[in-house]
Amino acid sequence: MDKRFREILWSLLAAAGMGTLALAMHWSQALGLALTGAAAVLPSVFAAARLKRHGLSGDADAFLQRLIDTIPEPIYVKDAQSRYVMVNEAFAREVQHPAATLIGRTYQDVTSRPEIAARLAAEDAEVIKYGKSIFKEIRSFATGPDGQQRYLHVYKRHSVDASGQPIIVGAHYDITDLRLAEQRLQLALEREVALRERVQNYMQRLIDVIPQPVYVKDAHSRFVMVNEAVCKNRKKPPSELIGRDPLELGADPDFARMIVEEDRAVLEGASVFKEEHAPDPFTGEERYRIVSKGRCLDAEGQPVLIGANFDITAWRQAEQNAEQASAAKSLFLASMSHEIRTPLSGVIGTLRLALHDQYLSQQTRDYLDTSLANAESLLGIINDILDFSKIEAGQLKIENIDFDLRARTRDSVQAFRSHAASRSLRFDLHVDTALPQYVRGDPTRIRQVLMNLVGNAVKFTEQGSVVVRVSDLGVVNDKYRVGFSVTDTGIGIPAEALPRLFQKFQQADVSTTRRYGGTGLGLAICRELVEAMGGTIEVCSEEGAGTTFRFDLLLPPGIAPAPELSAPLVPHTRRLNVLCAEDVAVNQLIVRTQLTHMGHDVDMVETGLAAIQALANKDYDIVLMDGRMPEMDGADATRAIRAGGLPGVPVRNPEITIVALTANASEEDRQLYLSAGMNDFVTKPVSERQLHQVLEATIRVLDARRATSDARQEAQREPTTQTSTVPFAGPAHEDLMERVMNVFVSAIPERITLLEAAWESRDLTTLAHLFHSISRSAAVVGMDEMHDFAAQLQEAATRADTSMLEREYPRLRGALSSIKECFAT
Repeated sequence: MDKRFREILWSLLAAAGMGTLALAMHWSQALGLALTGAAAVLPSVFAAARLKRHGLSGDADAFLQRLIDTIPEPIYVKDAQSRYVMVNEAFAREVQHPAATLIGRTYQDVTSRPEIAARLAAEDAEVIKYGKSIFKEIRSFATGPDGQQRYLHVYKRHSVDASGQPIIVGAHYDITDLRLAEQRLQLALEREVALRERVQNYMQRLIDVIPQPVYVKDAHSRFVMVNEAVCKNRKKPPSELIGRDPLELGADPDFARMIVEEDRAVLEGASVFKEEHAPDPFTGEERYRIVSKGRCLDAEGQPVLIGANFDITAWRQAEQNAEQASAAKSLFLASMSHEIRTPLSGVIGTLRLALHDQYLSQQTRDYLDTSLANAESLLGIINDILDFSKIEAGQLKIENIDFDLRARTRDSVQAFRSHAASRSLRFDLHVDTALPQYVRGDPTRIRQVLMNLVGNAVKFTEQGSVVVRVSDLGVVNDKYRVGFSVTDTGIGIPAEALPRLFQKFQQADVSTTRRYGGTGLGLAICRELVEAMGGTIEVCSEEGAGTTFRFDLLLPPGIAPAPELSAPLVPHTRRLNVLCAEDVAVNQLIVRTQLTHMGHDVDMVETGLAAIQALANKDYDIVLMDGRMPEMDGADATRAIRAGGLPGVPVRNPEITIVALTANASEEDRQLYLSAGMNDFVTKPVSERQLHQVLEATIRVLDARRATSDARQEAQREPTTQTSTVPFAGPAHEDLMERVMNVFVSAIPERITLLEAAWESRDLTTLAHLFHSISRSAAVVGMDEMHDFAAQLQEAATRADTSMLEREYPRLRGALSSIKECFAT
């Protein structure tokens, strides 16, 4: 086969593949490839006569026609006068004319739309004249069989025939399906965008409802979405937040870097849940907030950060207010405890001393017993109030020691036997023999609960009996389940009163308080104590038929504890020189009498300053130090003693045993006195046995020191001589006042340090103590204005009046600094 014919054949085959390529390639690329092949082939049609002359078959032109007819897209060839010289079947179908009738004719000859024919003729002239190519998209002027308009890509290219004459090779490619698909895709995209906008708007409305700031950030820590709370918090509209990172929003560079790093860690899988405490960037107010950050994927599958901030400033302020109120309440209770227990201690102590008189008549002894019982009952009420205060403050301590269950139960209820007998009541105690004798727990609290329940049973029973049972309820996890019950045949409790029975300050009805007395705290304390020991308590009662209280405890087995002292108190074999600092005369009498009965010598002083003066003049073995005294309280006096005394008044033994002897019975007071340097803590009314034990311990310490000291120190030790306290008067008093002023001034730096620390932590209890100390000291040195001012601040701290403290504390701080500077010059 002739080489030229083969080239024509392959070009036609390339053009014929145009439809298939269009499906696999972009339409513009496919059409361009097909038309390039057609442009190379069609001019050779006019070489058919030449092919015949070269010996090819006369049917070559028919063969070429058949080849281009196989191309599914319209193809045509025009001469320089826009006349068709060759068309394929697809083109004939498009213009709806037979192919044979089109040869030699122009488009004007076959159309009824001359304006379109004129435009096509002008295009053809440009292609012929300038050799340019045309490639464009049109919407067909004709409609298809279904009446739908067609979208075509039209391609016209300049070429030459075999004789070198210019011709136009053209083709149409129907892209209607592509365009319709593109329109459907565009509509779907528009629907998708609209849906996304609706979802976005819904999400925005949803998070705008949330009152706390909620936001979304991208991988660069830039805001993608914010709710109204964020805008309100930042005081910026969304347009000034979206797309910006912390640095662009004016954050501190270090803080911005920290935020960006934290956000990066969250996007890598970490999570953030923390509390922040920082000033508001606009108002400067202290703010507390919970910050939460997490990771998720957005609609495109890209990781984004979801964050939320929860402002808990109101909660924290409420907590602080509650803590301040609790501190104020504790301070109030401590103060009231001291003020009430001090005279009550004197009453109880005096009555106990009076009962030691063996010459009392029976009637007088009965009067004293009745007075003592009422005083101790009043003391019990005060202790109940303090106990409940400790329970509410979470300061109740539960012991876990070995004790004799049977003996402690018997001792707890023994005191009520005579009381029950005096009311003609039968009183029975039954302890299950299956229970072990020794268990571990808190015998003091168990005794307190039992005494409260038995006391109520006896009080509310006018006839019949009171029965106490301690039962073995089995073993649970190697612990004995011990059941305690108190049953009486008394007045009973109405059914409607049972639900509130264990609430504080509650009794069966208002007449109960008038008829039987009490505060309504006892059962509330019993419930708290039982639950603190891991048990449960319940009541079963019928009005007019009696009541049964039950509580169960899990108690592990114990061992026999060391025997307690039960022998009568006798004077110690060694006589001690005791210094007692106490400003209440009746308490002085009680303590002096108790110590004298024990065989010891005692000197009395009324202030902390006097105690320091006495310790500078004489050797003592122990100091009993009251907590609150005029001029200088016990804590300040103890600190001065441990420091060696006051300037010009050195104490002889800074290591002397100091025991707090005070009506302040709270744990805070105990810790205050022990932290000041005291060795032990004894509450009023003073128990003779407890005081005896304290002195016994002191004797053991002194004996140990004597045993370890060498002979020279023992020989040089000056014997103690009993002297009276010398009252301050004349020149000696003036000299002491000068030294006291020096002490006051020299202590100012330390006081300022302590004040600043307490002020920084808003420790109102410590502040009240410090203001009290400053007020007392100022009174001693004659600074009346400072005394009154510090007393006012003490009262404000006690009331938790933070607004006054905020306003007035800097004045006190400045006044102390001015005094220091004044005396320094």
